[in-house]
Amino acid sequence: MTMENSSNVDQPSKWKLPILIAGFVIVVALVFYFVFEGTKNDITILNAGEKIEAKTHAATVGEALDETGIKLGAHDSVSPSKNTKIKDGMEINFSKASQVSITDNGNETKVWSTKATVKDLLKDENITTRPHDVVNVALDTKSKTV
Repeated sequence: MTMENSSNVDQPSKWKLPILIAGFVIVVALVFYFVFEGTKNDITILNAGEKIEAKTHAATVGEALDETGIKLGAHDSVSPSKNTKIKDGMEINFSKASQVSITDNGNETKVWSTKATVKDLLKDENITTRPHDVVNVALDTKSKTV
């Protein structure tokens, strides 16, 4: 064996250190990713009969709705309130408001409502119907379709 050959055997590969560093970086990144994902809270959003399961790091209900693409309007309904702190397993009820016209004795009023049916909408507006009143739609009609 010559001197030249023995020195090549004893030298560490020039790729050994970069490979070790890259491996370490990948392991650290994976640990951070799994810790990040594992610390998210599970929430359920009920929106117009649609159930949305989500994981979030949001601090409040409003932030969680933003993360899922739900924008709160001024007349929309959300329960618990948008400032409520998020808890794991929380259920959030969201209803989008729509503007509805009500004509009562010839007087038209426009109101914002999140009620599901015409009957609930009228009750919310303190309007009672009597047997001889004319109602253009059935009271069980979904108020979003009127």
